[in-house]
Amino acid sequence: MRTAFHLLISFLFTIVLHTHPSTSLAPSNQTPPHNPSRRSVIKTGSTVTVSTFSSLLLPPQNAVAAPAATLALKSDYALPQIGFGLYKTAKEEVVEAASLALKAGVRYFDTAQSYGTEAELGSALKDMERRKFFVSTKIATQQNGGYVRSALKKSLRNLQMSYVDVAFIHSPIGGFDKRLITFSALRALQEEGFTRSVGVANYGLKHLKEIEKEGLELPDVVALEISPYNQHRDVVDYCNSKKIKIVCESWSKLSGKFNWGSDENFRAINEISTSHSITKAQLLTMWAVQSGFIALPRSGVKSEVERKAIDENFNVPSEKLTDEEMNILNGFERNLPTGALGRTDGWTADDIKGENWDITTAI
Repeated sequence: MRTAFHLLISFLFTIVLHTHPSTSLAPSNQTPPHNPSRRSVIKTGSTVTVSTFSSLLLPPQNAVAAPAATLALKSDYALPQIGFGLYKTAKEEVVEAASLALKAGVRYFDTAQSYGTEAELGSALKDMERRKFFVSTKIATQQNGGYVRSALKKSLRNLQMSYVDVAFIHSPIGGFDKRLITFSALRALQEEGFTRSVGVANYGLKHLKEIEKEGLELPDVVALEISPYNQHRDVVDYCNSKKIKIVCESWSKLSGKFNWGSDENFRAINEISTSHSITKAQLLTMWAVQSGFIALPRSGVKSEVERKAIDENFNVPSEKLTDEEMNILNGFERNLPTGALGRTDGWTADDIKGENWDITTAI
């Protein structure tokens, strides 16, 4: 059972903007990206499409070659549609896991200050040209703009990078004022070039609408726990209407404290994956990609099964799931709250107020 748990992936959400990094933070092998005014580059009303790097409208010196399809963002930057998440990855495993992911073709990595793995990820990537990979990180809400600047620059020092592709607010925990202060400060840091895009993680519809109500530009990316069991359709519909891309990680009934191997839905997942000769983790990656999300599978390196999964989760078959198979998976919706899942990612156990508490409705 434990092996099966490691096979199942975690997808994390993301969207991307422009930035112009300070060269004082850049290692010698990194070229600071060109940074025209972000607002002068964004094309309002442009169509967001799935593309390959060669067809993206990006500044030439920022063009990135990668084997995976990418999603173009409203910021005129792009993210690979499959990356690698470092949530719950032990520090001592990061360098090896990232190296295996790079070998598999992964070019997008997601971390966070609270994961404690930024420095290790930076070490794993330090010999690559900066323009050839993507990194996102997450910071907590702060009480003033100076603290936000300090937090993001700390992450950049840890990563040994002059900019990140997405800087996320890790969760809405902290309250209305801190959320807006942190978001506004990240937008300012984006204009300075320290992040290409600004995202929010674990935000619900109420948190996104408060940004809109304040007249602020909506985030470029929203990261959410999403799986067939927990689809957050209200947030997904809102984001789609605003051309905001979603990065997802699969938690829900597929991990956490549920006996997910004994119910009818799990048996259906097993049947579909078997019919395609793929693992359950690959099936969930395919579901996420076909749903239009950016998927961030993860795996450890302690066993051969886990190490093999790093390659498998990225190199999923190009074939599409049938409409019937997608409908079966979409029919698993359970709207499972954070409290019932028993996980923490940007909040603590003390923040959870019973089994019905959910991070997307936090005050």
